[in-house]
Amino acid sequence: MIRAAAYLRVSTSGQIDGESLNTQRTQIQDYCGSRGWELVKIYEDAGISGAKDDRPALQALLAAVKSGEINAVIVRDLSRFGRSARDLLNNIQTLKDCSVTFISPTSAVETVKLLIFHNLRSKVVTTNCVFQIFAANLVLAFARGYAGEYPVSPRVAI
Repeated sequence: MIRAAAYLRVSTSGQIDGESLNTQRTQIQDYCGSRGWELVKIYEDAGISGAKDDRPALQALLAAVKSGEINAVIVRDLSRFGRSARDLLNNIQTLKDCSVTFISPTSAVETVKLLIFHNLRSKVVTTNCVFQIFAANLVLAFARGYAGEYPVSPRVAI
C-alpha cells in the first residue's frame, strides 16, 4: 500500500482561516481515497511564504522522506511546494533520491494538456501560469535525469 503525506501551505494569515487550507486538504484526501492510498500525515505551513525553504512543516516532511516513512508526497499544485525554482528542484531531487513519488494533481502539466486538447490559442499568460509551466518543465526535465542547462524562460506554443 502507498503511504502518502500531504503538504499544504498558504502565505498569508488571511488564508489560514479561509478556504485555502481546507480546500487543499480536502482535494488531497479525496485524491488518496480514490486510489486507496493511506494518507499517513498532513504537513502544514500556514502563513509562511513559499520563497523560504526553511519552513518547519516542509523540513519535517523532508525528514520523514529521508527516514523512509512515506512513499509519496502530494501537493495541490507546485506553488504550494515552493516558489523558488532552485529550492523546488532541490526538494524534488531529495524525493527522487529517496524513491518517493511526487504528485501535484492540479499542476500546470494537467492545465497545459487541457489547453492543448481544447486548442485554445490565447497569447495571454499570467505570471503565475508562466511560473508553473516553467517549474513543471524543470521538474519533468530534472525527473528524467536531464543534467544540461535549463532554459531561462519557458517556451510554450499555445
